[in-house]
Amino acid sequence: MFGSDSKAAIRQYHKYLFTNDELNKTVATAQKIFNTLLPPLTNSKSTIINDGWYRHDLYTLVRTCIFEASVEPFLSKYIATKDNSELFSSFDAGVPLMFGNAPSFLTKDATSARNTLLERISDSKFIEMGSDLIKDRQNLNLPDNVYQRTALGLLFASVGNSIPSVFWCLYHIISDPVAYDAIQNEVDGIIEKKKQTGDEDMLVLSLGELQDMKLLNSAFSEALRLYHGAFTVREATDNFVYDTKKKGQHKYLIEKGTRIMAFQSTLHHNSELFDKPETFQYDRFIQKNTQKDIRPFGGGSRLCPGRKFIRFEVQAFISMLMVNFDMRIVEGESKPDINYAMQGVGVSQPDRKVMVEIRPKL
Repeated sequence: MFGSDSKAAIRQYHKYLFTNDELNKTVATAQKIFNTLLPPLTNSKSTIINDGWYRHDLYTLVRTCIFEASVEPFLSKYIATKDNSELFSSFDAGVPLMFGNAPSFLTKDATSARNTLLERISDSKFIEMGSDLIKDRQNLNLPDNVYQRTALGLLFASVGNSIPSVFWCLYHIISDPVAYDAIQNEVDGIIEKKKQTGDEDMLVLSLGELQDMKLLNSAFSEALRLYHGAFTVREATDNFVYDTKKKGQHKYLIEKGTRIMAFQSTLHHNSELFDKPETFQYDRFIQKNTQKDIRPFGGGSRLCPGRKFIRFEVQAFISMLMVNFDMRIVEGESKPDINYAMQGVGVSQPDRKVMVEIRPKL
């Protein structure tokens, strides 16, 4: 990964992404950022429809909030801006084509956005306003161009999958009255319990309080199950026989050097593992150990190091929305499809905008 410094880099990720002390800091920072971003959603500059409802494109709303709340605690406050969020969107849209070595005229906008992001990462203010992780990464003694490009990789890793996964989770919750009411009641119960304990900081939920949101956590896992669209490619290091161990099915010889592409969505939509696999069931993963059948964060040495943070972040974000706003899908909106042009890199993105309406809680 980083040559001789790979073990040091892994230790850094484990420290900043897995330890409770660091997670407490980053999750608290994310919530404080949400607290600054949510009130303007229903101010005079937003589009008001009637009866106090304000209309927003759901994906843009999620992207703006998740980008800033993820990038500041993990990378740098210097690039945690709406402008850079939009640049990232342009870069992200071209990533599948870049991976496929598409002609440059097809990736012109994405390349331009990537280069601008690299320029801003190269600015001295990026490190000056950087997170503890970004500052600690200087101890890896990476060449400047490697440091900057791996920082861009961290940027993509921190928000590239989290934005669409939060979108789908929130879309399905808002679209399903039963799920909405159940999760609203769960959130309200935790907030009420927080009030009774005399906790002075009502604006920040603890890791323990977020972990108690079992239904919300289940809904997020269900969104990942339905929309995880990444391909994984590996090369066989030796000859072996693949046996499905199913009656009537053949065995297959896989020769050394063969490249194998795995598509986790095949597992996630397997009707032998999941009842009605194409249906969003918000409480599907409420029981212990039921999440063992999904692999949304990869596996082995490539298991996503940010998997703990994103679960806490999505629960904090959606719960804060539910505490502050009533939400509904705009009447007449149908469920979006997957954008298959973006398929294969990570969590699937929607193929079109979905408009939602929100209003402040009375």
